[in-house]
Amino acid sequence: MSDLPMSRTAGEAHDAVVDFDRLHPKRIDDESQIKVLLDRVRSGSVLLRRGLNKRIDPESAWIREISDSRIRMETKDFEADSRQHVFLSFFLDGQPHFFSAPLIQRHDKTLLLGIPTVVYLAERRDHIRRPPNGDDSRRVALTGTGTEPISAEIEDLSIEGLGVLVEKENSLKLYSPLGIRFVDGNRAGEHVFGEVRQRQVCAHRIGWTRIGLGVSASPKGREVTRERLETAVAPSVRRNGARRLKVISAAAQVALSRARERVFRAKLALPDIRIVEFENEAGESIRAIVDSWGPSRGATTVVIPPAWGRTKESLMPLASCLVAAFKGAREPIVVIRFDGIRKKGESYNDPDCRRPGTEHHKFTFYQGVRDIRATLDFLDQSQEFRPSSTILVSFSAASIESRAAVAADKRIDGWISVVGAADLQHMMRAISGGVDYAAGMARGMRFGMQEILGIQVDMDVAGLDAIKHQLAYMEDSRRDMSAISVPVTWIHGSFDAWMDAERALDILSRGDSANRRFIEVPTGHMLKTSREALETFQLISREVARISLSRSIEPELPDLAALDLRRRSERQRLPSRSPDLLAFWKDYLIGRDETLGIELMHSISPYRDLMEKQMTALSLSPGCRVADLGCGTGVFPLHLIGHGSPAKVHVIGIDYVREGLRRARSRLSEHEIPEGLRFSFLECNLETSARGQEVPIRSESVDAVLAALLISYVKDPHHLLTEMVRILKPGGRLVLSCLRKDADMSRLYTDGIAELRKGRARELLG
Repeated sequence: MSDLPMSRTAGEAHDAVVDFDRLHPKRIDDESQIKVLLDRVRSGSVLLRRGLNKRIDPESAWIREISDSRIRMETKDFEADSRQHVFLSFFLDGQPHFFSAPLIQRHDKTLLLGIPTVVYLAERRDHIRRPPNGDDSRRVALTGTGTEPISAEIEDLSIEGLGVLVEKENSLKLYSPLGIRFVDGNRAGEHVFGEVRQRQVCAHRIGWTRIGLGVSASPKGREVTRERLETAVAPSVRRNGARRLKVISAAAQVALSRARERVFRAKLALPDIRIVEFENEAGESIRAIVDSWGPSRGATTVVIPPAWGRTKESLMPLASCLVAAFKGAREPIVVIRFDGIRKKGESYNDPDCRRPGTEHHKFTFYQGVRDIRATLDFLDQSQEFRPSSTILVSFSAASIESRAAVAADKRIDGWISVVGAADLQHMMRAISGGVDYAAGMARGMRFGMQEILGIQVDMDVAGLDAIKHQLAYMEDSRRDMSAISVPVTWIHGSFDAWMDAERALDILSRGDSANRRFIEVPTGHMLKTSREALETFQLISREVARISLSRSIEPELPDLAALDLRRRSERQRLPSRSPDLLAFWKDYLIGRDETLGIELMHSISPYRDLMEKQMTALSLSPGCRVADLGCGTGVFPLHLIGHGSPAKVHVIGIDYVREGLRRARSRLSEHEIPEGLRFSFLECNLETSARGQEVPIRSESVDAVLAALLISYVKDPHHLLTEMVRILKPGGRLVLSCLRKDADMSRLYTDGIAELRKGRARELLG
């Protein structure tokens, strides 16, 4: 329920409460008012929701009776659990509310709850509205299609919204879109555009209607068609048989080359990497990689800024797809991908931000706009390049600075945004687990250093700079899109839970929308090396050609064996850093403050479902011995205890994080262990091939091996698989689970947080 950063320490508890009240100023904490509100919910048979049960049915409830200290509720599809508090939400008068109430008694489909001490009015808007004051305008004239101006009184306002009061007979004439003219105050004479979002009878003024308006200085134009593709490369283009043969042949060649290197120590010749370096207007250096085919001067040029927390090397497969497609069409191309200033990578950073983990401490989005401008300056001023057309291709959060750059710089001839964010405020809310940094800063809050998807950022530096340079809000996006006249293609992943398709469609409708496309492809947010990623990169190649050449070209899959060598060459030229893997896995398993770690992931439904499937696949029988490789903090033994296990099962847990094993023992000590169920733990690094060692278990001595989400994290999976087979008895059972390529965490993350907020966290984690 809280929109607070989940990283707060116990010592910050008081500040957390204060911040919570500032982020959620609308609340009811008077007992008599709460009872009146809940009685309205009862008398109106208003539906209350809790969440989803295991069958993915919505858990529903209705209030049937309210007494001095209790609420009696009738439920449907509620799942029985051990939660001591029930979290419920409901809509009343078009406003979402939510509360938590203590559970007194549960019987069949009836719940008895205590009266909640506070009911929150959830804020759905990006900006909380306030009453007009001082020199604010008090009246507006509203004009709908074919109507005379209608006078309205402003009840509350924000950057992107108005709440107005209109006489009832006039309110019936108002439908979207509306023209809005401020009549008085400091905005007198200003014209904006509005959409009707909400209507309700005005409770305190008989005969009047309250209308909630979304407001923008940029009018909404023609809606952009939503194109949904079942695959990023159309079947008619893919030439499936030849493509499959090429992929199989390339994969076999890669495997053979690596085996030859491993066995015969024969090093393959790696391709050269073209590095260019140039300076921005402040004399700070930017380092980039150039991929090309054909004459560089006057070629189509694709500029790729870095995605969130990524470096120029991460989008090498895209560059290879672009070069392969244009080479196949006999058209010259230059692809330049650079590292951002004050970010990870080889470009300039301040001396105090060069240590791993500190690179983004002075990061700002507007610096990204300057980086794009400096790259365009370099291309224009270099005798080698001077593009015939320049296409900007951005990924993820880089859509924020790219949008502003395209709006301001006429040297950009087209923009392709891939899994991009329509606006910074909503994106940060999504990826931070619900923290509205922009709203908080607008109210004077300061957040300091925050970790956003593994990247430490000084949120005050980055956020205040974004607000200053008009990069933060949806209205900023609408204004920029209104100024963009070049073609825009927006590629959205249908499984991407971080980026909002509807908001993207909204901004695409601002300004000249005739030359814009919105293409939805079946991917998540992570696009690097998977099949879906390579297909999306081929789609990007086709769009680059459509915009720059005004014709279609055939997408080409690059040589995968050459791609593998190029990837290794790009990595090899970078300074070698030996990460402290033990420290990383310790933080991952038990948390940086050693209070809460991987238990968060173990608590959510998808992981519990995975463990159920693994349990079924293990098919344990009485007396068997199980090796749990990469056991972490003991989730498998705990699952055995909670779900019933055959008698006389011995689980041997192996991990190389001593603190994780300690926590496993501690968690098990809090439970009553069924008779015959035994657990023992061994500390061992399962990167055995690096040291020529074995898993410390005798050959053919265990009946089953479980390796849950382990194999993709080791350098030599083949060697570890060999060890698993060695320790298994003949006829034993091996159960593996593994992350797929470009495993996408966006929906797991957002759904998991929503699930934990509905009370699961309190039940499982205290």
